[in-house]
Amino acid sequence: MYKIHILIVTDSPDFAKSLGYLILDVFGTRTTEIEYAYNLQDGLNQINQGEYHFIFISGNSDSNDFHENKQLFKEASLNPNVKIIKLSVSGSIGYEEVSNDTEKRNCLSKDEIDAEDFAYILEKMK
Repeated sequence: MYKIHILIVTDSPDFAKSLGYLILDVFGTRTTEIEYAYNLQDGLNQINQGEYHFIFISGNSDSNDFHENKQLFKEASLNPNVKIIKLSVSGSIGYEEVSNDTEKRNCLSKDEIDAEDFAYILEKMK
């Protein structure tokens, strides 16, 4: 059976587990394998050991840091088609996809996200 492999990189274990449960609600436990890293270095170490379809990375207010981190994860990934999603907190659900000649940017933001919204966002990313 085909499994979706997901890595969540955030310094908040509670947030990571909540997002993990939400992902399991959307994809189901039989088709999804989720791993967690609680800092960027651990995330980079993990990405070298497995092929991930999605990587969720907590973003901070400095978008340059996220861009640099995204590039590090892209280069370290065993999957050239990995989707890297920036996680941030805001008041409204948002999926942002900005395309230009060199890059697509994905961002997921909200203080609370329900499974239906999340499923819609992941479907748009396919």
